[in-house]
Amino acid sequence: MKIFHASPTLGLVRRYHKLFPADRLNLLLSLAVNESERAGFLVKYRNIVAEIIGDSGAWSVAMGKSNLTLAAVINYLLLWGTSSTVISILILISVHVGLSIT
Repeated sequence: MKIFHASPTLGLVRRYHKLFPADRLNLLLSLAVNESERAGFLVKYRNIVAEIIGDSGAWSVAMGKSNLTLAAVINYLLLWGTSSTVISILILISVHVGLSIT
């Protein structure tokens, strides 16, 4: 079983790596939080992380904790995702919000 740590700070992941350099963490990064640190996870410090799963942030938006838009999610996926990832996520989003993607 793999465990993914949900939306940790970049500082925490860097500190963990310093203490346990052979043990890379799996991360779940929400698009609704830690926006300022996202490039650090995906580019600068990508080598200290094992796997990353992106979370759409839909729950945070629904709870009023984020003003993330569907357009921002799509732009993020187009920039960082593979074509299969983008298609899969857009299908999931369409199911949740009732969009028709054809």
